[in-house]
Amino acid sequence: MSGDDRGQAPFSFGGDPQGAARAGTRTMPGWLKLVLVVVVLAGGAGGYLYFVDPRLGRELLGGTPMAPPPAVTTAYKWRDAKGNWHLTDRPPPQGTPYETVEAHGDANIMPSQRLKKE
Repeated sequence: MSGDDRGQAPFSFGGDPQGAARAGTRTMPGWLKLVLVVVVLAGGAGGYLYFVDPRLGRELLGGTPMAPPPAVTTAYKWRDAKGNWHLTDRPPPQGTPYETVEAHGDANIMPSQRLKKE
């Protein structure tokens, strides 16, 4: 770097076009700066809705008339005569007590089971 180049930025985002031309750099127009800022903010908002809080994105888009209703699956949980548990899509034989379980397609549910500490 020579004595004349000292203090000059290698790239300028605006300001002095003549100074930038003397330094051999280009300036960025103001409209392009605005477009870049809008794109970065929109990308950040989209990333937040997609990765951080997908429920908020579903709430914002879920109320639209084109949104399909969430799928609901009904299952039947029952125990046979030997004591074995069954989870089926059809009700158990008549006279067998059972529990109805609904799984909603718009929810990510994984049943938790506590492990026995020995």
